[in-house]
Amino acid sequence: LFKNTSDNKVCQAIHEWCDKGVPSMLEDGDYFLSYDDDIPEIGQDLKTNGYRIINAGAIPPGCAATTAGCGTVAAAMYAITVQDEPFGFICFEECRRERIWSRDMVRFMDNVSRLVAPAIFRQRNERLIQSLALTDQLTGLHNRHHLETCLTKAIVRAKAEGRSGYVLFLDMDDFKIVNDCYGHDY
Repeated sequence: LFKNTSDNKVCQAIHEWCDKGVPSMLEDGDYFLSYDDDIPEIGQDLKTNGYRIINAGAIPPGCAATTAGCGTVAAAMYAITVQDEPFGFICFEECRRERIWSRDMVRFMDNVSRLVAPAIFRQRNERLIQSLALTDQLTGLHNRHHLETCLTKAIVRAKAEGRSGYVLFLDMDDFKIVNDCYGHDY
C-alpha cells in the first residue's frame, strides 16, 4: 500500500504483505517512488483510469528500472481515493512467475482495492475521535481527561514499583484577558 505525499508527486510504501520467500522492500527502511521519475506511465494511468494492469513482458519502458530493482515480473495497481482526495495506490506484484492476470483475478484485486478506502477513512475518523477526546480543540494541548488517565496510570505504576511522585499544578489568574486581548494563537 502506497501513500502519497502532500503534493501527490511522490508516494511511500506504508504497508506490505509478502509471500513466504519474497524479500520485503520495506526491510531496509523507507521506500519512496516518484510518479514522474520512477513510474511515469503507471502514475499517469492511476490518475486518468484509476488502475494499471501489467502482464508479464509488458512492463512500461519508463518503469523498467524500478520494477527490475524490486524483481517485479507483473503488477496490478489501483488508485485509492478517500473522500474525493487521492490517497495513493495498492499494488499487487508478481515476483516469481510470468503472470498473465486472469479476468477473475483482476476483478478480485479491484474488489480488494475498493475495501481499502473505507478502512482508511474509518481509521482516520477513529484517530480524530481519539484526538478530540484527549485534547483541547482550541489549543491542541492535552485536556483534563488525558491528564487524569495518565496520572492514574502513573500512580498505579509508582505503587507497583514502590515509588512516589509529585504533581505540579500551575494556576494562571486572568488568563482569559490574554486570550481576549492577544487572541488564542498568541
